[in-house]
Amino acid sequence: MLALGSLTLALLAISCGQAGTKAPDSEGLSRTDDQREVTVKVTWNGRGDPPAFEVVLDTHSVDLDSYDLGLTSVLKTGRGQELAPTGWDAEKGGHHRSGNLLFGSLDQKELSGDHLELVIKDINGVPERSFHWDSD
Repeated sequence: MLALGSLTLALLAISCGQAGTKAPDSEGLSRTDDQREVTVKVTWNGRGDPPAFEVVLDTHSVDLDSYDLGLTSVLKTGRGQELAPTGWDAEKGGHHRSGNLLFGSLDQKELSGDHLELVIKDINGVPERSFHWDSD
């Protein structure tokens, strides 16, 4: 019975670890999502116009070169505006890629008193990874 309880706790710990983490950095501009063997770290440029995000993809087991975040990402504002990226400048890197995900100009009214959400879809079987920032 003790072995069954230990196994249950071990499986619970593993499943919690695979659920992903979305933690802000000490300055509040970076978010990290760690699911299905791929870590995605996103850092927002703050109130810069146009909005830009530095994205770092890391893994030890997946070839990341086939992922084009320029085609699989969307930026959403709390007021309902959705923007497609205007560019993704990451070079090929196999298991480690980084680059800038760029968007067109955003009316500063869209940023006042609300939040931003960057959604990146379909990386290694994860339908959506969502990163949130308060814009104040």
